Amino acid sequence: MFPLQRRARSVWMSIVLAALLTLVAGCAGEALAPSDQDRAAKALQPPPGRALIYVFRPSQAGIGIHLPLIVGGKERGLLDDRTYFVLVTPPGKVRITIDEVSPNSIEETVQAGEIRYVRVTLGPWRLTFRGFPIDVSKDEALAGLANCRLIRIVTL
Repeated sequence: MFPLQRRARSVWMSIVLAALLTLVAGCAGEALAPSDQDRAAKALQPPPGRALIYVFRPSQAGIGIHLPLIVGGKERGLLDDRTYFVLVTPPGKVRITIDEVSPNSIEETVQAGEIRYVRVTLGPWRLTFRGFPIDVSKDEALAGLANCRLIRIVTL
């Protein structure tokens, strides 16, 4: 092999390696909860005096895009494709923000004993929310959650 060919091959291999490392780094998101916790979380009932809010992203659109979940002004984690959080909250107003290019927020009042669902969809130009208040039926939300994995339960 000629020196010029070796150099070209070396540059090419460096480009391929950099691309692979970028891809792997982009896939790294939040650690998922163990499977038994995931199954239990999908059947939760609100504790006395509390409400549950499931924030889920059932789509594979935007694989590798991690969306910060901000509740009560604090970042609670990253919402990846096919993942969800369960928020255990006291009754009252709850502000949920998904921050992409510009923050996209919703605020709703929840009552003790309620279970609500926030479906996050990554649109082609912006984020859209569906299901808060129950914009999708409970059955639709549960079907979407069936393909999602729990990241964590957050008590507010």
